[in-house]
Amino acid sequence: MRAGEDADDEIGRIYGSLNKLAHHGNGAPDDFDRLLDNFERVMLDKLMHQIDVHHEIDAILAAGPDEEIQLQASTPAELKPIT
Repeated sequence: MRAGEDADDEIGRIYGSLNKLAHHGNGAPDDFDRLLDNFERVMLDKLMHQIDVHHEIDAILAAGPDEEIQLQASTPAELKPIT
């Protein structure tokens, strides 16, 4: 499983817990605050990664077709093959 898929799974798990807590009210306010903090952290991490991807795309487009590009991906496992 790739890092992005792990984050997606964590977002889904936290969102599901927040949704259950909000709709059924079967938890303490501390539980809600903790889950909300975790959700915000994961979403911020995900959005920051998306910004990195856009910076890489900008570098490729700015370099033009004849230039070699140095990508700064944190790990090769995060890069998806072009299909």
